[in-house]
Amino acid sequence: MSDADVVLTVGRRLDFQLAYGSPSVFQGAKFVRIGDTPSEMRDNRRGAVEILASPAETLRAMVEHAGNRESKVDRQWAAKLRGGHEERAKKLQQSMANAPKGSDGKLHPIQAEFVKADALQCGFCTPGMVMACKALLDNRKDPSLVDIKRGLSGNICRCGAYPRIFAAVQAAAKLV
Repeated sequence: MSDADVVLTVGRRLDFQLAYGSPSVFQGAKFVRIGDTPSEMRDNRRGAVEILASPAETLRAMVEHAGNRESKVDRQWAAKLRGGHEERAKKLQQSMANAPKGSDGKLHPIQAEFVKADALQCGFCTPGMVMACKALLDNRKDPSLVDIKRGLSGNICRCGAYPRIFAAVQAAAKLV
């Protein structure tokens, strides 16, 4: 990411996927942040440009303003970046597929369901949520939504991913 001049974030906070906007990762890159709620703007690294508006309308206006100008993106650089990402993803998939079974191998079904349900967000609460889910499912094989909420109540998700977390627990209950 140190090659980036501009990082555009749309309707989201800077989270672990963007290293919280760390200058050590992004160095001199300028952030353009578009969001429809103030909380999406003020966390972590501030934007050089911050637009508080509908992301869809803002992007539409930007594209309209750009017109039919030819992109100045270095296509070789972009292809190299994408190729590196695809290579890392393929390597990860292969290592996961070839991992030995057991506690040091593949993801536990609960963890896998959290990934499938996109219940991870920033990752801060994930270990506690997964462990609480495991404890809950060890005691209740088919928990209701109320049981799940009660079982996870000691954990706080700052991203508000509760609906996806609850869905992950419900799906995991069918597997464990």
